Amino acid sequence: MYNFSNKRTYLAALSTLLGALLFSANAAAMPIEVLQGGIKLGEINPYTGTITSSKNWTRNKGAATGPIGTDDLGKIFFYDSAADGLSFNIMWNKDATDKGPKSVAEWDITVDGSGSDPVSRKADDNSKEFSEMATNNLFHGNWAWGRWYDVGIIGELVGYDWEITIDPINYTNILGLQAVDASDKATELKVNTSENIILRPVAAVPEPGTLALLLLGGLAGFAAARRKAQ
Repeated sequence: MYNFSNKRTYLAALSTLLGALLFSANAAAMPIEVLQGGIKLGEINPYTGTITSSKNWTRNKGAATGPIGTDDLGKIFFYDSAADGLSFNIMWNKDATDKGPKSVAEWDITVDGSGSDPVSRKADDNSKEFSEMATNNLFHGNWAWGRWYDVGIIGELVGYDWEITIDPINYTNILGLQAVDASDKATELKVNTSENIILRPVAAVPEPGTLALLLLGGLAGFAAARRKAQ
C-alpha cells in the first residue's frame, strides 16, 4: 500500500526546496529600476566590494569600486559592501585641470521603506554639503566644486521595499547626469528641476522555464517515490 506519510513528507521537502531556490534567486540579484518624471528609463545593478562604503571613496580619485568620473557629469550608483551592506552613491566630478567656473548641484533626497535607518555615510567639507535633515530619512545635498570630486553616500539600505526619491532643486554648469550599472553601462537622466528621480529595487525571480524545470523535477521525484512505496 502507498504510505500517505511518505507523500506528505516528500511534498513538504519539495515545498521547502522550491522556497529556498526562489529566495536564493531573489537574494543573489537585485536590479534597481530608475525612473524620472514617472517614466522608467532602465535598471542598474550594484557594484560589489569588501571595503566599507566610506573607505571606497577618496576626494581626488573618486570611487575605488564604481564608475569613473567624467568632467561636469553627475553619476548615481549603488555599492554593495560585504562590510556594511548596500549604499546609494552620488558623485560629481570636475577635471583637476578644469579652469572654468564652479559647478553646483542641490537636491533633497528622501528614503522610504528601508528595513534599517539609513544615515549619511560620507560627505565632503565636514558634512556642510551633504547631511541628514531634522526630518528622519530626509537628506539635503548642496554640492559646489571647482575640481576633483564631491560625493554623497546613504546607507544601509535593507530589504526590497525601500525607495529613494531625488527632488532636484538647482543645477549650475552640469553637462549630464547618469545612473550607472556595475557593468559601467549608463542610463541617461535629464538635467532639470521639474522631474523627480526615483530609484527602487526590483526583486528578481527565476524565469518561467527555470520554474517549469524545477516543478517537473519535483513531480518526477514524487512519482518515483510513490512507485517505490507501493
